[in-house]
Amino acid sequence: MNRKKWNVRKINKERSISLAREAGIPAMAALILEARGYDTASQISDFFDTDVALSDPFEIKDMEKGALRVQKAIDNFEKICVYGDYDCDGLTATAMLYTYLELNGADVIYFVPSRLTDGYGLNANAVKTLKDNGVDLIITVDNGISAIEEAKLIKELGMDMVITDHHKPSDVLPECEAIIDPHREDDSSVFKEFAGVGVTFKFICALDYMLSGDMDPEMILDQYSDLIALGTVADLVPLVGENRLLVKRGLQMINEEPRPAFSVLARAAGLEGKITSERLSYYVAPRVNAAGRMGQVETALMLLLSDYEDEAMTFAEQLLKYNEERQKAEADICLEIAEQLKEKPELLHHRALVFSGKDWHTGVLGIVASRIVEKYGKPTIILSEQEDGIAHGSARSIEGFSIFDALSSCSDLFVHFGGHTLAAGLGLNVDDIEIFRHRINEYALSVPMVVNTLDIEVRLLPTNLTLDFVDLLSEFEPFGNSNPQPIFGLFNMTVKSVKAIGRGKHIRLDLMRDGRIVTAVKFNMTLQEFPFNVGETVDFAVKITENVYNGTRNVSVQIVDMRPSGQDEELLFDSLMKYQDVYNFDILPEHILSVCPDRAMISAVYMFIRDIKEFSHSAEILTLRLGFSPDKVGSVQISLDALCELGLIKKNSDTYEYIAINNKVNLTDSKILQKLRYKDI
Repeated sequence: MNRKKWNVRKINKERSISLAREAGIPAMAALILEARGYDTASQISDFFDTDVALSDPFEIKDMEKGALRVQKAIDNFEKICVYGDYDCDGLTATAMLYTYLELNGADVIYFVPSRLTDGYGLNANAVKTLKDNGVDLIITVDNGISAIEEAKLIKELGMDMVITDHHKPSDVLPECEAIIDPHREDDSSVFKEFAGVGVTFKFICALDYMLSGDMDPEMILDQYSDLIALGTVADLVPLVGENRLLVKRGLQMINEEPRPAFSVLARAAGLEGKITSERLSYYVAPRVNAAGRMGQVETALMLLLSDYEDEAMTFAEQLLKYNEERQKAEADICLEIAEQLKEKPELLHHRALVFSGKDWHTGVLGIVASRIVEKYGKPTIILSEQEDGIAHGSARSIEGFSIFDALSSCSDLFVHFGGHTLAAGLGLNVDDIEIFRHRINEYALSVPMVVNTLDIEVRLLPTNLTLDFVDLLSEFEPFGNSNPQPIFGLFNMTVKSVKAIGRGKHIRLDLMRDGRIVTAVKFNMTLQEFPFNVGETVDFAVKITENVYNGTRNVSVQIVDMRPSGQDEELLFDSLMKYQDVYNFDILPEHILSVCPDRAMISAVYMFIRDIKEFSHSAEILTLRLGFSPDKVGSVQISLDALCELGLIKKNSDTYEYIAINNKVNLTDSKILQKLRYKDI
């Protein structure tokens, strides 16, 4: 169990009550918002305001120039190509603009590059093909801002280009008719956090004004808000300001008048009841993205463009197949990584994890990197070694460690790289992978070590868990980036019972405090993996949602994380970080030597595992079982490593197993104990 460090937000209850009175909202709502940094009644009112005015699209730089150029193309029957992107944001933007232009009499086609053969954005071969097909004007959606050379080629070939994008530009902009991107330095628009589909929506509003003489964004939303919501949620842009309004409006359309694509995808995913932003993110978007990841992007676009359910269902079934292939590709890579760790367990001690393999599916590297980050709580780079000698990869990180800065320190090794603080893409020569692993970990050792954290918004009591509270939380929707679903703390809960559900894949717990029972569920955890015993007192991080069964509403408590009650986490994580650095320095700094266990501790660890034969939980839980304080967890982990090294126990995946041997061993023969200057006293 990779537990995160809990960040329990500090709240001024008196201030929250005062804010609740000023804003006219329930006290619990004010507590949550104060925990998120809302400290004035006006900020709170703005958050709950459903009548946010949409900004004028012409505030965005080059909007008028771009709309005029497209109007001219429509009037003169020029051939237009909507040039999209293969992810959910790019596909929804492509479907929306293509449909709008076609309905308004444009001679329009679309082109979406293949992730596997074309790569991201404009490329020379595609541009030449479009020229051969008689295209006069290219309109990019969700890409184009970095297409410096491609823009020159488009101009040389006698075509024009209008760029609509939401990615941050470099110092040099492409030469073209118009560049519509709120992140331009010379752009003065107020709201800049749109996804690509959001910028496309603004462009359609401006173009519609040019064509009709009437500014009617409501009409555009009536037609396309579902696509806008899906693309916005999938691209993980902040769900604040206009984005919050756009997603709310889109969810309303999806639930009341869904286009065929949403109806069939919901049915195919087995979704019943209300579609929320989380359901879009976890069930719908991955299926749309699966087509692009597996190199079959046309299927997803045809689904979004379908007007008939029978036709849409055919495409949806294909997407399900691609999604299964995507899941298998991920599982295969994760299995290979597990084998690599079995052969070289020392890799896990690195501050930044780097894994590579031959011909790993490049479409799923980012997902695999995210899974490894979630499992081990460390920045991770996954590389696929290709036949041409280049390894292409994806990087993901945790809050507090900029993967972009880390990669920048190794940029001389790359044939290409780009990204931002928490995610990046890169390519390098296969022969340089080991050098890269060493260099990026050198950088990681040069900056403060960080741990993965979990924000706990508010402490709850069992008495808070009511349907009224569930209804209150629904007012915070839609949830997403910058407005996550709240995570609450249930502290000092006594475990009364634990049962397996869902064919043993999940567990249901009865928890008690102050005489009240709370039933909670932990998904993707078996009875064997649950680390606590009945009767123990545990803290739980939970999400609170609604569950409807046979028409009856119930409060659903879903466990996100858990920890022993009353534990000093500062001591715990300080000890764990010292343990990690035992393996990261050749000569250990003096303060790390304190993590060296004594003979009594090593003996206690050995006898515990000898008596129960195998142990499948973390060193934190073993420390608890042995009665040691949290600051000894690193020493307990060193004890486990030394016993494995000496052949007294063995580690099989996440399980430590006792090994019966007849010969005597000396603790001083352990290399890890030698490094820590262990003395057998």
